[in-house]
Amino acid sequence: MSYFNKKIDFIITNLIDYYGIILFTILFVPILIYFFNKICFKFNIIDIPNKRKDHSLEMPVSGGLVLISILSLNLIYFKIIDYQESNFFEDIFIISLLFFVIGFIDDTKTLNTNLKVGIIIILIFFTTLYSE
Repeated sequence: MSYFNKKIDFIITNLIDYYGIILFTILFVPILIYFFNKICFKFNIIDIPNKRKDHSLEMPVSGGLVLISILSLNLIYFKIIDYQESNFFEDIFIISLLFFVIGFIDDTKTLNTNLKVGIIIILIFFTTLYSE
């Protein structure tokens, strides 16, 4: 097999992987939004509006749950197909998970702004320190 044919096969394989993850995400996001909204309202995991918020109605805090779930499923998919850059996605997942925890705690129990900013600065510091 010539070099050109190997290169074309590699490109097609990667496109199938990318289209697979995009299709997977498009199909599961609406399902997860519906599912997590029901859970959040059932267990009263809601963001109550106050003077800092833009919304005027009680909102479920399911957006972060959906994002973390999709990132988890995508990471599992990349591990299954043995994608070479899956370590990069592990880093993104860990960082996103930490920001999710901060946001979730802030939505359920109001955090002091200075504490929240301090934690985010520390996370950014360790993220840049940990990155290559």
